[in-house]
Amino acid sequence: PEAPTTKQIVDLELRLACETEKLENYNRREKIRIFGLLENGEHEDLKEMLVEVGRQVGMNFNTTEIIICHRLGAQRNHKTRPIIARFVRIDVKIELLRRCKALRNTNDFYNVYVNEDLTTPRARLFHGLRKNFGGTHVRLNEGLLSVFVNNSWCYINNLFELGDKLKWTRDGISALFGTAAR
Repeated sequence: PEAPTTKQIVDLELRLACETEKLENYNRREKIRIFGLLENGEHEDLKEMLVEVGRQVGMNFNTTEIIICHRLGAQRNHKTRPIIARFVRIDVKIELLRRCKALRNTNDFYNVYVNEDLTTPRARLFHGLRKNFGGTHVRLNEGLLSVFVNNSWCYINNLFELGDKLKWTRDGISALFGTAAR
């Protein structure tokens, strides 16, 4: 058998990176990130704070629905760190995400944003597509990206599909992972 070409190796590496990212994204399906909740010192009860966010948008769940909840990163210069939370049931997470636009209509939580927890490549892609196609033409639902292009919706679960569905090059896909194709 012939030795694989450099192009075949690069394609295989890229497919593997995309498949790994897809699995990592699947592992994040019960998680959300919350931005803008002010820090209340060292012993704040983040689960209770998240339950209060839910109450503000008309949800009734309790702290037992949350597996874990903590701030991300080191505390510095009085900047509010985001919170990451993992729910026991994905339906609670989905409903909270669906209702959180109502936070803009509250006095205490108008500056709080709740988003899906995305992998770095998927977050780069989502923000880049929103910038290029506009906010109404790019959607995200449980990690599945939807892009309205050529008068129809294109659904992207595995980032390698960008080549087929949106005619991206290997270099464009590799850039999402912070690497360049050889």
